[in-house]
Amino acid sequence: MRMLEAHVETSAASYSIHSYALEKSVLEDLQRLALWRSFGALALAWGACALLARAFLAFGAPWLLYPIFALLMAGRQGVFLQIMHEAAHRLLSKNPRLNNALATWLAAAPLGLNFAAYSRNHLNHHAHTNEAEDSPTDVEKYLFCDVRSPRLWRLFMKDLVGITAFQILFQYEKVGIAASSRGVASKLSRLTSTGVVQIAILWTFFDGHVLYYLALWLAPLVAIHMPLMRVRGIAEHGLPAQRGLSLPVSPPLGTLYTRSFLTSVRRYDLALLNWIEKILIGSLNVHYHHEHHLLPTVPFYNLPRLHLLIAERALQCNPNVYAKGYFWSLFYKRR
Repeated sequence: MRMLEAHVETSAASYSIHSYALEKSVLEDLQRLALWRSFGALALAWGACALLARAFLAFGAPWLLYPIFALLMAGRQGVFLQIMHEAAHRLLSKNPRLNNALATWLAAAPLGLNFAAYSRNHLNHHAHTNEAEDSPTDVEKYLFCDVRSPRLWRLFMKDLVGITAFQILFQYEKVGIAASSRGVASKLSRLTSTGVVQIAILWTFFDGHVLYYLALWLAPLVAIHMPLMRVRGIAEHGLPAQRGLSLPVSPPLGTLYTRSFLTSVRRYDLALLNWIEKILIGSLNVHYHHEHHLLPTVPFYNLPRLHLLIAERALQCNPNVYAKGYFWSLFYKRR
């Protein structure tokens, strides 16, 4: 194992997609965008949220089943975040204006987020993954990874009561204001888009019932979604901390130690568990997270193909790169 650790350490400095020597034609094909796939993902996300809301109303607001409805809604709201994620890498459309408009109106506004600020934070995260300069909104999710630590469980409680969601919202706002040259006009424009979309959700999904809107839209968004994102952050980026590596690490190991889940290489034996994690966390192939960090210009629908091309060699470089699932990764044990 020490020899393997040494191999990983020495190979990390040059570890990138270029390590796999994929042909130029293959890379170009992987990076080709299909606008209809982006529209399809958006339509399915909106349709699923609408179906959940209308079903809740149609069944007479069955509060005994509320936890199931709220979990499913939080998982579908995560799709909007993944649409924003795609747009931050300009993967929704080749047209920048259409790319940003789709993300702003149909993905960020439903979540009440600032898409421009999110994009800056996320691109910085890719530039400094697992380094001291990584975005605070990302580091906060994976810095503490030990499930035996009371501190981690206190963070989960902070997520469940909605504090984390509002902290992230304010951090995005600060970044957006600092980076915006339009100042007040930019903020008013974003508040307008958010307000219009939220009112549309209130009346279209919930027939104007504020209680149902609060319970089945805002509560899953600010409370249930956040602990799921913490699980995701620990699983995808917490491996260095779980292994006891100090941050920042040298040479940079951020890309090397990102993880993928629920793949053809490793997954739960019980298919139901795979589907549960995909529904709650792994939307739009985000569970191919190592592949995404290696080549962020690949849209979500081509990540499974990239995985098949590199999986065997990736395992040789880092045997921990593929894990069974998100929740399973919380219980990683040092070898």
